[in-house]
Amino acid sequence: MRHSELGPSKAHRYRLCAGSVNAERGLPDDSGIEAAQGQCFHEYADLCLTFGLDPHVFIGKPYQHDKFGVLFFDQEMADNMIYGLDIVRDLAAEPEALLFVETEVDLSRWLGEGEIGTSDCGVINVRGRKITIFDWKYGMIPVQPHWNDQAILYGLGFWDTIAEELFEGVDPADIEVEIIIEQPRAPGGGGVWRTTMDVLLKEGRKITIDAEATRDPDAERTPGQKQCQWCKAAKKGTCPEFIELQLATFSLGLEEVDDYAEFDVPPPMPKVLTPERRSYILKFAPVFSKWIENLHKDAYDDAVKGRPTPGLKLVPGRTPARKWKDEEKAKIVLEHRLGPEKAYSKKLLSPTQVEESMGKKAFKAAYAHHVKDEDAKPILVPTTDRRDAIPDVGSRFDAAMEDDLI
Repeated sequence: MRHSELGPSKAHRYRLCAGSVNAERGLPDDSGIEAAQGQCFHEYADLCLTFGLDPHVFIGKPYQHDKFGVLFFDQEMADNMIYGLDIVRDLAAEPEALLFVETEVDLSRWLGEGEIGTSDCGVINVRGRKITIFDWKYGMIPVQPHWNDQAILYGLGFWDTIAEELFEGVDPADIEVEIIIEQPRAPGGGGVWRTTMDVLLKEGRKITIDAEATRDPDAERTPGQKQCQWCKAAKKGTCPEFIELQLATFSLGLEEVDDYAEFDVPPPMPKVLTPERRSYILKFAPVFSKWIENLHKDAYDDAVKGRPTPGLKLVPGRTPARKWKDEEKAKIVLEHRLGPEKAYSKKLLSPTQVEESMGKKAFKAAYAHHVKDEDAKPILVPTTDRRDAIPDVGSRFDAAMEDDLI
């Protein structure tokens, strides 16, 4: 599969930071095991849609990944796929609907000559004057469909490659575009956004301007939460603008860091933060953490290779947990000497494990009255999250203020 430098999955980044394309160029792939699992999920979703199969028939089947070797399609993936498959199949079952799975679309008109994208799934319904773009997301960080640059580009690609000819003579304002993101593992992620084709075409012209700006060798780098989160240059620490942003959060500059490093003392942390600054830092926490993680990895690699790591050194780490050389032989010896009861530890299966083994309906009928359901603990998320805020927070705030005054 070809991957475009200005591909749809990168659009949210270069639209906010034109210089990110130059900053990332030449950097190695840094995707983790989660991305590999997502690719495995996508592979079998494509097979299910193409051949009309139930995903559970693939449980235990392998998927060869270039970086992580052999992965296996599992029960969780199969269960998470059912709802999305039903959505697509219902759309494809409508009269005169055309289903397109894992389709390469031409984006030359919007991003430049030779630029392409590969859409997970698209359904074109000529009679209903409707185009549906369906995108799987298997990650755990919520993604929203509203004004989603990646999905918009898939819609534009479908229009240029397939749909425009099918809808010849129809006003784009009369063609509904439905963007569906199915994200089964991310609470608050995914959803549906309905708009019209003329809206996408207008946005496409704006995307073209942003894409053109990336071709400037001196394209401006504009760091921020959304664009830096998955940027390889930010994560590798090779983008000076990103580093300055991190330090500016704590009112530090690179020169000041040099001063503190000279005397080997930590920089002072801000003791008082406004609610706005506190929220900003918390929203940026994953990016901060990833940056620090990569700095540590680079320093560790340098130390192992004998390169300078001022103020740091390698020492023996914690000894790994002991393991039996031959577990089968160990079983025989332990059962003989300790007896079967003492040779093994027993642990009661959790409700989730029992439910996975027998299915949700059978579990509910047999064991639901034995299960204690507890309310989920509230979590703090950005206001862009599509879940509704917990109600009555205002009255709680008033009560808290009264407590503070007592």
